[in-house]
Formats: sequence, structure tokens, C-alpha cells
Amino acid sequence: MEGWTQIVGTSLKDFVEGRHAGEMILTRVFDAPRELMWKLWTEPEHIRKWWGPKGFTLPGCEMDFRTGGAYRFVMRGPDGEDNPFHGVYREIVRNERIVFTAILDKLPGHELVTTVTFADEGGKTKLTVRQTTPPGEAGRGQNQGWSETLERLADLLAEETKRGRRK
Repeated sequence: MEGWTQIVGTSLKDFVEGRHAGEMILTRVFDAPRELMWKLWTEPEHIRKWWGPKGFTLPGCEMDFRTGGAYRFVMRGPDGEDNPFHGVYREIVRNERIVFTAILDKLPGHELVTTVTFADEGGKTKLTVRQTTPPGEAGRGQNQGWSETLERLADLLAEETKRGRRK
């Protein structure tokens, strides 16, 4: 009976939240104004500093940041393996929302859709990341990967604040 309770409870929670199977949602409040958070998400020189899970770097970061524009990122793992992916910016609403696709080079034909929203919360920013889930093994680490990525973003903000360079 416990298994059914977990399944029904999860399904009901997902239904109430408007989430469907195969979707990940993460929300976090950052101690930074929305305009700053927007810059950190939209300018390659900033993205290179925080994108990817703990231990990853972003040696490849090409962006044509406009609706219909393409991007290509290459994340390098701690083991030195490159993980390239690319996509298109479907929707951009300044300081509010970015919708983009992602196709992992290692999973061709499986397009993910990510929506990032930026909401003002009294000088802080409530950031929500919604993303479709990739199939199989690739989807298993998605939540952890995004959680670590957002943690790196928070660490960058804290570091910039200490240095007095947060703009």
C-alpha cells in the first residue's frame, strides 16, 4: 500500500503544480536583483563562470542571444570528457523569461525544452527552471546537475559580493 501512496501522492502533487511526467522543476531565490540575474544568464563571459554541475567547466560558449538565435555549449566534466549540446532560443522576454531548446550531441533526436523565469521578490530574484527530461540514463542526474549548477551561480554571486564587484 505504501508504494501506491507514493505514486498517487506524487501524481496528485504533479497535477496540482501543472507538471507532467518527464519534466523537472527547480525554484530558488537568489539575493540579487533581477537585472543582475538576467546578465548572468545572457552574457557568455558570465555564463562561463557558473554553468554546469560541480567540477565542470564550460570551454565552449557560443551564443546568438535573440529569439530564433542559436547557441552551442561544451561542458567539460571532471574526467576531461566533453559534453557538447546546442539549441535555439525560442522566446526571450527581457528580465522575465528565456525559453530554449537543447539537443545533447550524445543523444541526437531528443530535444529538451527549458524555460527559465525571473521574478522580483523585494530586490531578490525568484528563479524557476522547468525542463523536459531526457530519456534513460541521461535524465537520472538532471535534477542534481541543475541543483549543482544553481549552487555554482549562488557561489559566484557571493564571491562577487565579497569583492564588492556585484553590479
